[in-house]
Amino acid sequence: MRYFSNHDSYDFKWDQVTAAFWKKYPNPQSGHVLSEDVIFRQINNGSLVTKRLLTKTNGMPPLAERLVGKVGNSVKIVEESVVDLKKKTFTTYTRNIGLTHVMQVEEKCVYTPDPTDSSKTMCVRQAWVTSNLMGVSRAVTQIGIARLKKNVHKASQGFKYVLEDLFGHAAKFRERAKFATEIAKYRIPVVRAAESE
Repeated sequence: MRYFSNHDSYDFKWDQVTAAFWKKYPNPQSGHVLSEDVIFRQINNGSLVTKRLLTKTNGMPPLAERLVGKVGNSVKIVEESVVDLKKKTFTTYTRNIGLTHVMQVEEKCVYTPDPTDSSKTMCVRQAWVTSNLMGVSRAVTQIGIARLKKNVHKASQGFKYVLEDLFGHAAKFRERAKFATEIAKYRIPVVRAAESE
C-alpha cells in the first residue's frame, strides 16, 4: 500500500465551495470524465448524504500496460459524500469499482473553512493505493501514486476554474461597485452657471 496526502486552499467561502462541487464537471481539466450520475441522496440528521457514480477514461501508462496487459478504456468510480452544515465539513470518499484486480485507489477529502480566514476553504486530501498483483504490486502502486499526484493537481485546477466562473466574477463586480460608490461620495458636484436672461 502507498499513501499520499496534500492540502489545498481555495479563495472562496466554504458554502461556495460546497455549492460549486456539484457543478465541477465539465471544466477544462475534466475531459477524462465521461459521466456523473446521482444514485442516492438523502438528508440524514441534518446532513446531506449523496452517492454518485462517475465514469472516467482510463488511459494506462505504457509501463503499466506492459506489467498488467491492456485493460478497458474506462473505469467506474463511486463517490460518497456528507455535507454537515452544523460542523461546516464537507467530506468526500471515492474509490474505483472497476479494474480493482489491477489497482484499488481510495481517496478521502475534507473541506472546511480556513480557521485563519473565513473567506477561504481548506481541503485535506488523503489517498491510499493498493495492488494485489503478484510480483508487480510495488511497481503498480508506484505508478498509481505518481499518476494520482498528477491528477490531483489537474483536478484542483479544474475546480478552481469552476469556482472562479461561478463566484469570481460576482465578487469582482461587487468590489468594483463598492469602489465606484466610494468614489461617488467624494466627487465634487458640477454646478452650471445660471444662464443670463
